[in-house]
Amino acid sequence: MEISFIVTTNNNDESKYVLQFLSNIFNINDKNFEIVLVDNSFYYSDSLKIINEYFILYPNQIQIITSYKPLDISASRNLAIKIAKGKYLVFLHPTELISPNFFSTIKEILKKNHSLDCIEYSVSYFWGLKYAFESTVRLKPNKIYNLKATEDKEVYALTSPLLSTKLFKKEIITKNDITFRRSLQFDSYFVYAFLAHAETFYAVDKILINNEVNIMMYDNSFELVNQWVHILNYYNNNQLKKKLNKELEYAFVRYALFSFLLSLASSKNPQLLQKMYDYVKDYITRRYKNFTTNPYLRDKAAKDDDFPMVARDLSKFFKKYFTDNKLKDDSRFWE
Repeated sequence: MEISFIVTTNNNDESKYVLQFLSNIFNINDKNFEIVLVDNSFYYSDSLKIINEYFILYPNQIQIITSYKPLDISASRNLAIKIAKGKYLVFLHPTELISPNFFSTIKEILKKNHSLDCIEYSVSYFWGLKYAFESTVRLKPNKIYNLKATEDKEVYALTSPLLSTKLFKKEIITKNDITFRRSLQFDSYFVYAFLAHAETFYAVDKILINNEVNIMMYDNSFELVNQWVHILNYYNNNQLKKKLNKELEYAFVRYALFSFLLSLASSKNPQLLQKMYDYVKDYITRRYKNFTTNPYLRDKAAKDDDFPMVARDLSKFFKKYFTDNKLKDDSRFWE
C-alpha cells in the first residue's frame, strides 16, 4: 500500500462532503491507496451509512474507526496513524478533493526518487464555489532538497505550513513519535515537527488537492498563531533552533503578518479581523525590527513570493487591508 489518506468527520453536516470525497477518489483509476476514515458522527446515520456503503464496495481500501464517545481531531488523527498501512500519509478534511492528476504525479515522482520523506504540492481553495486562493509552492520545484545540508535550509523558511499540502513518510512519524497535540487546533506544528526529523524533501508546482470549504473558520483562530511558540520550542528542544533561526523567523513572521491575516479576511467579519490584527501586532512588534535584516527578506526569498515586497512597506499593505476589510486604519504604526 503506497498511500493512506487519513480523513476525519465530526458532525452530520459533513455527510454530503464524505459522499463527495469518496465518490471523487474512487472515480480515479488507481487502486494503490487506502482511506482511514475516523467517523465521529456515530449517533447520526447519514455519514456512517455512506461510509458503510463504500466499505462494502471497497473492503480492502477503507478502514473505518467509529467511537461511542466523539474524539477531537487530534486524537482521531493519532489513532488513524497507528492503523494506517500506507508508506506515505496524507491528512485531509472531507471537503478536500483529490485532483485527477494526484496519483499519476506522485507515482512519477516516487518512481524517479525512491527515498523521499516528504512531497509538497499546491492546494486550491474554493469557498462557497468561488475561487479564494491557492497555496503557493515557493521552493524551486522538481528538486530534491537535503534537509541535513546547509545549502538546502530554505525549505524551513519557504515551505507552506498547511498540512494538506504535504505527503509524509509514515516511518518518520512513527520512529520519532510525532503526534497531533490536543492543545493545538491547527496543523503547522505537525508539519514542522516532521521536517525536524526528515532528510529529503521534494516540491512539485502542481495543484493536487481542491478544497471547497473554509475549514479555518471552524477552529480557534488564535491557535493558528499560538502554535508557533510550540514549533520554536520543539526546534529548541531538538537543538535545531539556533541552526535554523533565520529560516524559522522568516516562516513565522511571514505566516503571522501575511498568510494568516489574508486567509482570515475571507471571513468578512470585521470584529474578528480587528481582534486578530491586534493580536498579531502584539505578537510581532517586538520581533519586527530585528526581522528587517533577515536574509530571506532581502535576497533569498522565492521569486514568486509577494511577502518580501509587502514587508518592505507594511504601511501600504495594511492601509489596503484595513480599507478592504472595513477596519480601523492603523497603517501608520508600521511606518
